[in-house]
Amino acid sequence: MQEIVLGAPSKEVERYAAAADAFRLPYWDWGLGGADGVVPDFFMSKTILVVELNGRETVMKNPLYSYEFHPLVPDDFDEKWSEINETIRWPASNNATAPSQQEEFARMFTVQSASLTGAVEMAFRTSTFSRWSKQLEDPHGWMHGIIGGGWDETRNGTKFAGHMWPLEYSAYEPLFMLHHTNVDRLWALFQVVKPNATMRHSTIPEAGNVYLEQGQSIDGTTALLPFRHPSGAFWTTETCHDTTVLGYAYPETQRWHFNSTASFTANVTATIARLYGAKTRSLLTAPLVGDLHGPALLGQDNSFTDWTIESQARAASLPPTFIVRFSLAGVDVGSWMRLMPAPQASSSSSSSSSSSSSSSSVPLLRGTTGLTTHLIDAVAAGALPSLAAEYVVPFLTQRLAWSMASGNGTHMPDSALSSLSIQVASTDARIPDDPGALVEYADEKTLWPGITSGKAGGGGPFE
Repeated sequence: MQEIVLGAPSKEVERYAAAADAFRLPYWDWGLGGADGVVPDFFMSKTILVVELNGRETVMKNPLYSYEFHPLVPDDFDEKWSEINETIRWPASNNATAPSQQEEFARMFTVQSASLTGAVEMAFRTSTFSRWSKQLEDPHGWMHGIIGGGWDETRNGTKFAGHMWPLEYSAYEPLFMLHHTNVDRLWALFQVVKPNATMRHSTIPEAGNVYLEQGQSIDGTTALLPFRHPSGAFWTTETCHDTTVLGYAYPETQRWHFNSTASFTANVTATIARLYGAKTRSLLTAPLVGDLHGPALLGQDNSFTDWTIESQARAASLPPTFIVRFSLAGVDVGSWMRLMPAPQASSSSSSSSSSSSSSSSVPLLRGTTGLTTHLIDAVAAGALPSLAAEYVVPFLTQRLAWSMASGNGTHMPDSALSSLSIQVASTDARIPDDPGALVEYADEKTLWPGITSGKAGGGGPFE
């Protein structure tokens, strides 16, 4: 960008220089899918039109459409990836020449958009770093699949992955950084409303990386190799807790525009409520259909019953990457997933060594999937009288189902689901009168094991 500035016409140099100095990595807020569930056109166009410094329009290859290796080094990749010279999305086959199916990317984002928004809203209900990161992992992982493909077992039987799906190659996908910059932004918003939710002591579970080993103790002071502070020391989670020390802030986190911490926090809270919590609020406070109104679902003081699916499993009993997809009478209502690199043969975290570990040392995986908005849709359709337990429990007992697939899209038999523990929970909730306030949820949940017991992976003990 600075090189372009040097070549700009003299009358444009100042404007171009200011643009280059102010530039920060952009983000794609895929969490807005519930309201605007459409993939931007310029993600899927092979070419784009740009205005050159001389004012002429030029058609060029769109760098957000794909990345071309220059050249591909086959030994750097495994299997089909060693033959594919350009990143792909939703390929029609595993053939190295199979083109991207951009329309599948767009279709799947629209299909999953409401679940993505609900999952982001669910993350903002948490109050700790650990719960936040685990809860946001679901929509984060879904976006890898939505962009790359490879996990959809319901679409003509095809399960062919693009580069964004396997973690080993996902960073080559042009949308990778726009996706993860949004994850960083969501975390920055959470930090404002939960300033004490810092990283606590934990242990690297069954998979390490180049710098961190399995079983290593980590906390907010652990060095974030290979990133160095200008002082020469490595950055840590604590030293870069505030993004401004790295030279950037998001539109919502520019606290210098506010005259007090309270007004800044209130503004960020209102933004979260407006962007990610609006659907539940609007469904419960607006007309649903005919003479049926959302307020009829509310109790005194705007209270209502919130419904979620709570999932648990031991990591060693499942593939590194798995997807549990939930449905109501065949209609997709969300997922619980985990996206991890494939274990290497020499890794101490291989399945054989993990399976021999004591149950207390194997990490417990947890996930929460929202059901309330889907139940409100059922009320609007006349299939459910209200959100009261007397109606919801038999409704879910009859209609709630799930299936599980491994990271390559292979459907897993019911016998494999025995390692899961899936239950439905209800929580007392209330919609505040202030439209800028988040929906309030009680800390205690009521489990309804009878809804899922008798189904593969249903019921079971909860820890």
